[in-house]
Amino acid sequence: MGKSRSGKSAGAGKRRGLSILFGAGCMAVILGAAVSAEPDDEYRMPELICPQPDGTGGWYQTGPDIKIIHTDPDGVTRYKMETSSGKLLEGELRLEKKEKECADEKQEKESGSCPRETGKGEEPGTLPAGKKKENVMPSEQEEDAEEQKGGEEQEKEEGGDPEDIGEGQPEDAAVQELPAEIWEEGENRITVWMETPGSGKEICRMEKVFLLDKTDPGKVEFSYPSRPDDSGLYFRQGAEITMDCEDKGSGISEIICILADGTEKRLEGGHACLTLPTGYMGSVTAYAQDRAGRRGECSISRTVACEDEPPEVLLSVKGGFLSWHQGQPEISISVREPGERYGFSSGLSSVVCHVSGKTVMQKSCLEECGETGNAITEENISLKIEEASENGKPVAITVFAADRAGNTAVRTEELYIDRSAPAIRITGIRDGMITGEAVCAEAVAADENILDDVRLDIWRSDVNGNRTQIESPQPAVREDRGTEWRLNVMLEEDGVYEFTVSASDRAGHSVEQNGSFTIDRTSPVIRYVDQLNGATMRFFQWNYGREEMVRDFTDYTYQMNLDGRLYLSGDMETEEGIHLLEVKAEDAAGNQSYARAVFTIDHTPPEIHLGELEDGGVYKERVLLSLWVDGEGERLKSLAINGERQKLSADSRIFQYEITEPGMYVVDVRADDLTGNESAERISFEVREREGLAAKIFRPVSGALLGKDEGGEEREGTLAPAMLGAVGCAAVLCGILGRRIYLRRRQGQR
Repeated sequence: MGKSRSGKSAGAGKRRGLSILFGAGCMAVILGAAVSAEPDDEYRMPELICPQPDGTGGWYQTGPDIKIIHTDPDGVTRYKMETSSGKLLEGELRLEKKEKECADEKQEKESGSCPRETGKGEEPGTLPAGKKKENVMPSEQEEDAEEQKGGEEQEKEEGGDPEDIGEGQPEDAAVQELPAEIWEEGENRITVWMETPGSGKEICRMEKVFLLDKTDPGKVEFSYPSRPDDSGLYFRQGAEITMDCEDKGSGISEIICILADGTEKRLEGGHACLTLPTGYMGSVTAYAQDRAGRRGECSISRTVACEDEPPEVLLSVKGGFLSWHQGQPEISISVREPGERYGFSSGLSSVVCHVSGKTVMQKSCLEECGETGNAITEENISLKIEEASENGKPVAITVFAADRAGNTAVRTEELYIDRSAPAIRITGIRDGMITGEAVCAEAVAADENILDDVRLDIWRSDVNGNRTQIESPQPAVREDRGTEWRLNVMLEEDGVYEFTVSASDRAGHSVEQNGSFTIDRTSPVIRYVDQLNGATMRFFQWNYGREEMVRDFTDYTYQMNLDGRLYLSGDMETEEGIHLLEVKAEDAAGNQSYARAVFTIDHTPPEIHLGELEDGGVYKERVLLSLWVDGEGERLKSLAINGERQKLSADSRIFQYEITEPGMYVVDVRADDLTGNESAERISFEVREREGLAAKIFRPVSGALLGKDEGGEEREGTLAPAMLGAVGCAAVLCGILGRRIYLRRRQGQR
């Protein structure tokens, strides 16, 4: 009896060890198992048989078929199943007793001997002395049954057919099959325990958790970096694409990305960022895989292009940029995307042309691209230049081109344009003038740019009709690059004079003025009027007396008219503008003399133009300082930038200077005119540097690499899958190692 007891205890111990190893391996993968009570040696423990997870990380992709096997005729196995939504399924298993067993029990009860009653000194739940529990196998049979059971467990561990699970159980066994359809996605829990039918004593308890994910992950959603304009997904540096995906079951394990060249990248989690390098062109194919091993549907991103090759800009004009041009010359602008660096280009975005700092043409290639559906890689534009050079300075033509990726190119050329012919101003003589004094004639030729040639030709006819040419004086060139030439000549002899003044500039414009006048010293001489001709003054008042103004050998009369009206000496005229003073004198012999003078009254100070500058303005990178006066006889008298005096020519009318250094600037400028009127202006502004882009570009990339969100906080849930996999692997290894130890020990006993 003692030997049978010890053999039976050894067999029960072996069964407990095998159950513990098997339960540890299986339940650690599906997140846990527990045994709530130590089984009694006299009972056959129920079995809970399930297939290995068909997914990864202990997850099932399809609902498992689970069997509960009850083999002990003296116990009741109960079970309770709870799904993830809270649904409960309960039941029990017990064996039907045979007729002979029922008769034996009846006889034992009548004789007062009950096998289940606890005797003195016996443990509760054990058989009385001398009794043997039916269906309890001898030690050898138990060992064979254990071997058979262990083989089934090994086959189950090695992934055997779930339909074969449970084969080989005793014929007197109650089996409850739980079909796969009852399980829900998420965490399902099943509890199995065995009790004695009479006292309700719990003999053992098992709990298992089944993780089920039957749904594939959703499609990957792409998010792209925002662009300030409608230029599409084109970038001048590497672009970062954000991918998001959701899974209702086990959660997203990783997102697999396939680039245009076939390169595969695996990104952890359901929210990931992928940085495309410069030189990338194409779309990205991505799909998600959840923790159960399910693979989602593929998604394809929009086409992304990353290139940093700037456009090419070419300018040309007939005759070249070094020669002078008349009228409105037409320039040809050619802009193209070469695409030689990476074999592709993003296409042109815009072309802008500036002439002398002003925008004269602006073209958006994106609008045309939207109409045709194709990127524009080349633009040819013809443009007429309406600006003209001043003081011999060229017109600056700047073309700015940008492509859809944000690459820019700038090309500047200088063009010399002279649209107007030179202007001639003659003082001291005029057509039809008769004077009794020596004549000091001055011819002034002026051009907004550079004069090429100026001539003054004079012929004299005496009282006898002899005609001779007076030697032409040499022009006096001023220091303003030849924009104004002066010729002076003194004439004293009586006679009739003919004169011709001609001038031409570098652009080929030419102009000519001619006339005649008479010098007769025997006629009344009108004095001081010629000195007034061409003068500029603040007011006019003739204060000369009769004897001072007109001289002759005989008596004479004279009359003065101002702007066609009779003028009396001493009257004051203050009206601004050009005025004509006419004096007529006649002596007793009938000789008449005429004098005319055109002068200007001006008491308005010059107006200083500041161009596009604004007081207190802020400009990025550079600004064109452009100051000028446009009134006749006006000039820029002085100019200082931040207190530093700038060099100006004597009759400077315009000043231009491009400021590129960042800082605060204060400009003081003064102007005056021939009358002596003055004006002053002060303007201040700031030039700033352009902000860099490095911080904007690398900030989101570093956050993605460090596992932080935009606020700088650590993202949660990134270690759970790794820890779960590590625990599962450790548990499986533990189960395999335990079984091998057990088999070796049993072989040693044999």
